[in-house]
Amino acid sequence: MQVMQLKTQYRWIWLLALVLFFAFLMLPQAASGRVQAPEVSDAKLESVAKAYIEVVAIQEEYRPRIEAAQSPEEAQQLQQEANQEMVEAIEAQDNVTLDEYNTIIQAAQMDEELGARLSAHIQRELG
Repeated sequence: MQVMQLKTQYRWIWLLALVLFFAFLMLPQAASGRVQAPEVSDAKLESVAKAYIEVVAIQEEYRPRIEAAQSPEEAQQLQQEANQEMVEAIEAQDNVTLDEYNTIIQAAQMDEELGARLSAHIQRELG
């Protein structure tokens, strides 16, 4: 039971660290006023947040397996499996395509307001 709680806490901390990293990346662009983010509905952001959480979970699942791979070929195969699962996790979400997901994630890295909105949706989903 404690292990599950620890894993849940670790996952939440790791996701929060990623969100803060995105916020850090946004500061220079936002300060210069050069970035114009696309209009993104809350429903779309909710779908992106759900997909993002699943993508991070898949990355966490595969990272130790890839690091423990016995050969570069095995590591590459595991990376391909992880990539396929991440794509499927994104495509399984209603209201967002793979291209939209990638565009929104990139825009959230450069636009402070969009990044904050996405962070709020991620935090809500994590409960």
